[in-house]
Amino acid sequence: MTILDDQGGIIGSYQENRSFVKVNGMIYKEDGTEWMPIETPGSINSFEIATKDGEKIASYQEGWMPLEWGNDSRLIHPYFLFHQMLLNVLKSLSLGSVQPR
Repeated sequence: MTILDDQGGIIGSYQENRSFVKVNGMIYKEDGTEWMPIETPGSINSFEIATKDGEKIASYQEGWMPLEWGNDSRLIHPYFLFHQMLLNVLKSLSLGSVQPR
């Protein structure tokens, strides 16, 4: 899929390889070079996104709240957390609009 900025310009792409156990993929820069490998468990309830150099960019989590957090078992609302201040283009590429090829 193609990743677009807020003006509709292409800033990258994503290719995914699915298996029964997990989802693997790669986010590519606009020039086609590999940038961020994506590796998630099959349930994709929790995963991190990091650059090829291992720099953590963001993490995603959803699922059940631990019992210690309260009396009722409630679902955690999904959240996406950036690990540090990032350039706008990096945030756009991480969260950008996607469009199937």
